[in-house]
Amino acid sequence: MRPIKLHNFTAILGATAQRLVLLAICCAGLTCCTARPNSSVTSLSDQLGASDPLRVAALDANAKWWAVRVKFLWPAKHEPDWALDALAANEIFQPILQNHHNDIALWRFHRRAGRDDSGHQFSFIFYSNPITAQAVFAEVDASAVASLLKQRSIIQTLSNEPFSALNAPDISATSDQHWPESIQRLWPIYIMGCSSTWLGLVRAEINNNDINRQSATELLEAYRKASDKVGQEWRNFGQHAFLHHLSAIFGYAPLRIEKDMQF
Repeated sequence: MRPIKLHNFTAILGATAQRLVLLAICCAGLTCCTARPNSSVTSLSDQLGASDPLRVAALDANAKWWAVRVKFLWPAKHEPDWALDALAANEIFQPILQNHHNDIALWRFHRRAGRDDSGHQFSFIFYSNPITAQAVFAEVDASAVASLLKQRSIIQTLSNEPFSALNAPDISATSDQHWPESIQRLWPIYIMGCSSTWLGLVRAEINNNDINRQSATELLEAYRKASDKVGQEWRNFGQHAFLHHLSAIFGYAPLRIEKDMQF
C-alpha cells in the first residue's frame, strides 16, 4: 500500500481502492457540476421512468433547479475549514429538507474550495417549483444560525438563485454534459443519496452533543469534532462500506482512471 494525496487529504489505499477513486469522489458528494442547456424538455416522470414515482407525484410541471450558495471566510495561507460545510448542512439546510420533504424532489450538496472568486463555497442545490423555492429562500434568510455566522463574518455571502441562467427543468441539467445521457439523467438521484448519507453521519455525531446555538465558537468547536469523526469513519470504513459495495453493484467491472482527481 502507498499513500495517495487528494486535495490535502492523505488516504492509504490498496490497488483495488485506487481503481475506485473516481467513484469515491461521487460518494463523498464533492464532485464539481457543469450546467448545460436543455435540448429537449420532457416530463419528470418520462425522465425518471418508474424509479421514483412517489417523488414524481409530489411535483408539478413548473419544477426547476435552484441553488443556495454560501461563501465562507477563508484566510490566506490557511486550509479551508471544511467543518463549516457540515455546520451549514445540518443547521441551515436540514430543517428546510425536513419542512419541505414532500415538495423537493431532488437535492444535493456541493462542496468546493479554490483560490478564485467563489472561494470556499458550500451549495444546496434542489429541484422544486418556484413557490417552494421562494419558501426555501425565505427560510434561509430567516435562519438564526446563518445570521449569527454572517454577523461574525464567517459567512461572507449567501446567495439564492436559479441554478443557471436558463434554469432548465431537465433533471439532467446539473450533470456533466460529457457523461452519457443515461448517467446524466440518473446521477441526481445517486448524488442525493450520497449527500443524505453524509448529512446523516454528521447528525449522528451532533445529536449526541448539547450545543449552545447562540455561540458561534461552540458551534464551530462541535462541528469540527463531528467533521473529524465523520472523516475518520470515511477513512477507516469507506473502502468497504461505500467503495466495495458500489463496485459490487457494477459487477466488479474494471474502472478506467484517466487523470488525477482533486476534491
